[in-house]
Amino acid sequence: MVSGEDPGIYQSVTLPVKLEHEGTHQTDEAYSEFFNDMGFVIRGRTDEGHDVHLWSFMYQQRGAEIIVDGDVSQSLFIATKYSDEEKLTMHDSPYVNKGQNIEDYAKPGTIKIAEGGPETTWTHTDRKYICTPPNWRVEGEHAGVHADIKYTESSKGFFHLGPFEGLKKEGGVAGYVMHGKAEGTLTVKGKAYKFKGYGVHERIIQSGIVPDRTHYMGGRGLNWMHGWSEDFSWYCFKGDVGEKNFTGVINIKGESFPVQGANGGIEETLYWLDPKSKLQIPYRWKVWMETEKGRLESTVYGYARGYYTWIRKHGTMVVNQYQADSESKFILKDGTVIESKQINMIEHMRTMYRQPE
Repeated sequence: MVSGEDPGIYQSVTLPVKLEHEGTHQTDEAYSEFFNDMGFVIRGRTDEGHDVHLWSFMYQQRGAEIIVDGDVSQSLFIATKYSDEEKLTMHDSPYVNKGQNIEDYAKPGTIKIAEGGPETTWTHTDRKYICTPPNWRVEGEHAGVHADIKYTESSKGFFHLGPFEGLKKEGGVAGYVMHGKAEGTLTVKGKAYKFKGYGVHERIIQSGIVPDRTHYMGGRGLNWMHGWSEDFSWYCFKGDVGEKNFTGVINIKGESFPVQGANGGIEETLYWLDPKSKLQIPYRWKVWMETEKGRLESTVYGYARGYYTWIRKHGTMVVNQYQADSESKFILKDGTVIESKQINMIEHMRTMYRQPE
């Protein structure tokens, strides 16, 4: 099933993730435009009360939309320790980020993908992703962030860019996000954060034509949101450009329920003037999604952020990533209500400037 104006972005397909999904599928030598990514967002808490957020991704990117061909390894890390009362407001918290500045780009071919046998491994410098579905590991150091993480799937893959089996020789799009449980240790500046929590694993290919991100992240921008608890988890993705520009999924009781178009929404309800960037950004949201199983309603509040610019052909975007929590409830069709306090990750991407073609 396809929803939205761009079938390459807003599909609603749930499938099991397999080892073959984690491999190369296509190579950059075959296409003048190519974007290939693999990564994880980890969101957890320590016994000492710290909240941790790690964005760890590798990208093979080629073509005019990219401007400068290169391999990119990115780490964004946030660690905070706020009370429940302090979490009701945003904070100018320190964070680590490296990878998206052009001087960070490595030469094409620096990322290595080793396939064959019982595992697939992506490697860049000392950072490794070891794929043995339903288990993965994130290991090694990048940008001063040392990772030793075990990630175990807790949902099917949500192939919002379509299945890899649909990729054509001339190019196309495919990819998924998948929720899981995560635990391990993140060590930064000599401080070890031993945590338990959740995460999202993403795997995407865009070949032949890489879409203009400055266009579909225009207007008020695009929110990419995840919420987790032992009761249920959810994901949604909504832009401000075009119609039916929403997709999402709710994972509950071992099942995944896709959400399309008019059956879901995100409302930004409070804003914060960031003292560093001097940009006004959202930090509280209302989220709702309707499925055949029931309805999700969530109030999400961010309390710490890390941000960076994302330079592409035609313009520049600003990407804010948030540590967040939420008060969520799932209302089943029979009227039963499951209330759950969740931990969340939000990415808000907005085009700052777009140059006419």
